Amino acid sequence: PLLIKTTKADSEADLKDSLEMLELRKKTIEKQEKRITSKLEELQANLQSAMQQMQP
Repeated sequence: PLLIKTTKADSEADLKDSLEMLELRKKTIEKQEKRITSKLEELQANLQSAMQQMQP
């Protein structure tokens, strides 16, 4: 095991910072997911429309 000399307060502050960073990353990924899902639905609708126009 690796032992690092630190205080409880410092460890808690580091963990809090890490948690805040992870929450921010989570929100960013969720926004990206919504944008990608929306774009996928738009492309799917366009593709279906194009395929219907090609059918006699």
